[in-house]
Amino acid sequence: MSPIERRNEIIKDLLISSPKPINVNQIVNKFYISESMLSVDEKVIIETIEQFNLKLIRKDRTLVISGDESNIRSALMQSMDTLNLNVEKLSSIPKSMEEKDKNFVYNQISTIEKTLNVNIPYP
Repeated sequence: MSPIERRNEIIKDLLISSPKPINVNQIVNKFYISESMLSVDEKVIIETIEQFNLKLIRKDRTLVISGDESNIRSALMQSMDTLNLNVEKLSSIPKSMEEKDKNFVYNQISTIEKTLNVNIPYP
């Protein structure tokens, strides 16, 4: 996973869990990164979410994105669009699969992740 992909995943996780904070250890363990690397990522994440008038808050070894719900939803939609573009680039997706089918599958996976409060690992 590239640093950009990792940061996008961290942003997505934080947006989905907002306003509930995520423990720093959970992020570090999930992405196999050091806390110093997470600090570097935090700076980039802050710049990324500023365009949505959102703030990244670190408190008591947790991270949370705070802001208006509409801004959080907008940022989440953009992060989902970015993820959707990455999925479309995969050669493993049959070319014959219609766009609506890909969107349906993607939305179902997102619903499952939200309902179960888990992340389905990327194949």
